[in-house]
Formats: sequence, C-alpha cells, structure tokens
Amino acid sequence: MGFFDDINPAKAIAKAVDKAISTLKQTIMAPFSIIDDLVEGIKRIVCFVTKFKVRITNVKSGIQNIKYGLTTHIEATGTAVEMGVDGVGEVTDAIGEFVSTHGQCVKKLLFNFTWCIFFYSLEVFGNLLYLIIYLVIWLAVTPLSAALNIDNQTYFIMDNLFKFIYIIDEKLVNLGCFHIVHYPKIVREKCYLCKTLKPEAVNKQATALTEIVSNDIPRLFDKGNKYILHGAAKINEASKIVPREPTDVPVPIWNSK
Repeated sequence: MGFFDDINPAKAIAKAVDKAISTLKQTIMAPFSIIDDLVEGIKRIVCFVTKFKVRITNVKSGIQNIKYGLTTHIEATGTAVEMGVDGVGEVTDAIGEFVSTHGQCVKKLLFNFTWCIFFYSLEVFGNLLYLIIYLVIWLAVTPLSAALNIDNQTYFIMDNLFKFIYIIDEKLVNLGCFHIVHYPKIVREKCYLCKTLKPEAVNKQATALTEIVSNDIPRLFDKGNKYILHGAAKINEASKIVPREPTDVPVPIWNSK
C-alpha cells in the first residue's frame, strides 16, 4: 500500500469546492456588510440630529442646575459659618460663665469664712453626734434583731427619729420660733448658697454644637448637592443614543450621611 492510497479524491474535490464557494460568498457579501455598517451609522446620525434639540436642552438645563447648586452652596457656606461661630460662642460663653460663677462663689465663701467658721464647726459636731447616735442604736438593735430573727431596725428607728424632729421644728416655727433642723436664711446665704452655672448647662451647649457640626451644617448642603448631581445627570443624558427630556431625567438619590 503506497502513500497516495490514503488520499480520497472525492473528499479532496469536495473540500476544494466548499472553500471556493466560501471565498466567493465572502467576496459577494463584503459590500453588503459595508452597506449595513453605513446604514447603522446613518441611523445614528439621524437619531443624533433629530434629538439634537433635546441634547442641547439637557446640557443647558444641566448647566443651570449646577450653577444654582453652586450658588446654594455659597449661601449655605455663609450660613454654616454663622451657625458654627454662634455655636462656638455659646459654648465659650457657657464655659466663661461656669468659671466666673464658681470663682465668685469661692471668693464669697472665703470672704465670709471667719464669720461662718462657727456654723461649719457646729455642722461637723452635728454630723459626729449623728454618727454616735446611729452607732449606739445599731449596737443596741442588731443583737435584738438577730435574736428575734427580724430585719435590722436601725434605719427605721433613725428615720422615725428625724420625722419626730421635723414635727417639733414645724411646731416651733408655727409658734414664731426659729428652725432647729437647718440654719436661718442669712446663714445659708452667706455660708452655703452660691448661684453657679451647673456643669449640665455647659454639657448642653457642647452637645448642641456637636449636633450643629455633625448634622445641621451637612444638611445645609443637601439642596445644592442634589441640584449639582441632577445637572450632571442631565449632561450625561445628552450623550446617550436616545436621550430623555430634561423633565424626565430622575434626580439622583443623595444622602448626606
């Protein structure tokens, strides 16, 4: 068996014919392919021309939106600066008042210290007396409470004792006498009472400033940001094959958080 015995003449002829037909088909269809591309290009040109007015309208409307958004940003910047300055000013004023009132209180108490030292000493003596009485009652009641298997009654006894003292105080005042449970008004004002700004007031102003910086000021720019994004969306719409009218272009979702 020779080398040429493996070649099938019929298959070789058929293969050559198919190749010739394929080449002829490509040659014939090539102009039509160019025509298809040309037609598609013409369609795009026609579409661009027919939608030219819409594209121009989108661009003009988009520029107007961006311009308005930038103007809004400028106005918001002024408002934001004003809000920030006011907020910082209120915090500074609160801190200043806090320091000032406490300084005045210390000055007042130091100035009246010589006059008040007797009442301070009397208060210390009263607290020591209270502790001694409480300890004596506790030592007397605790074993008895344990023997009777009941709760310790020391607090109950002391509470009723003070209620009894307040009843006596009320009766003495009704009779035109003085209080025995606290100092007269003049002593309280000179030695104990001071009008000072509470720390909560400073904390309140600081919290308000944080709210302004974190939430209120960013919200001022929301309107401008929405207009700028909407304007950009309209300009982008003008580059599409079939652009929508500016009124149909949706506003992009904006979240300042």
